Amino acid sequence: MAWQKGRETLSLAYKAEWEYAARAGSQTPFWSGNEPPPPEAANPWGLKSVHSGASEWCFDWYGLYPAQDQVDPVGSRIGLSRVIRGGGLVRLTPHYARSQNRASYAPGFAMMKGTETVKQGTSQLHQKEPSLQGLIGVWYGRTNLTDPKTVDEITTLDLDWKFFQEPGQDRGDMWSARWEGFVYGPVDGSVTFHAASEHGMTVFIDGKSVVEWTGSEAKRSGTLPMKKGRSYPIQVTYIHDHGNKSYLNLQWSWAGHSILKSGSTLPRPTLHG
Repeated sequence: MAWQKGRETLSLAYKAEWEYAARAGSQTPFWSGNEPPPPEAANPWGLKSVHSGASEWCFDWYGLYPAQDQVDPVGSRIGLSRVIRGGGLVRLTPHYARSQNRASYAPGFAMMKGTETVKQGTSQLHQKEPSLQGLIGVWYGRTNLTDPKTVDEITTLDLDWKFFQEPGQDRGDMWSARWEGFVYGPVDGSVTFHAASEHGMTVFIDGKSVVEWTGSEAKRSGTLPMKKGRSYPIQVTYIHDHGNKSYLNLQWSWAGHSILKSGSTLPRPTLHG
């Protein structure tokens, strides 16, 4: 992501550098305040179209923000998609044009299948804004997240690869995958995540380990305080290591919406990229 021009080495901006320049000292959603500026207006540092121009690649790979405060932060050095900034006004709402907004694409210029914009207005758990459906990740040919095979999209966390894979999609006896995206808090208060897998899985939400185990079939739970309607980055890792089973399942419950009787079904987190 760097190239030579004469004796100078040029590279893309890190996502933090891009936001710093776009803000031009402001702390509001847009450098112009709470509303986006006219498309051709320059910010106080002379930069134009930071809220309405073309989407721009950044040097960082897309990943979860660290929990600790950072100075001159550098994003993930590895990943499956690069951060992009800017160009938000083409996404139907100014919300995606804010200085702090970021997205990502795999290194390429075509929209990946399954990431078409969808409208949320039917769910009481989410703000009425466009979003991308599902989680995006990579599946790997080994159990230690090495030997990457291809970009992998999932739209549910109730998956059974032994029963629902299409012909030609057999991943073999040993593989792993990691997916990332967002979930929205269903309530103000504690939310318990219930995970099940034949070999183990990890679930990180907002940078915190909620469920984490490996090596045996089990059901595990973990609790996280959440705010209703707030988006939380989620990262799910799964490992399959031989055996006749290959599945994962993640559900959630909260006060007033928990298991009422044996066999009742809990709601599953709605996933967004």
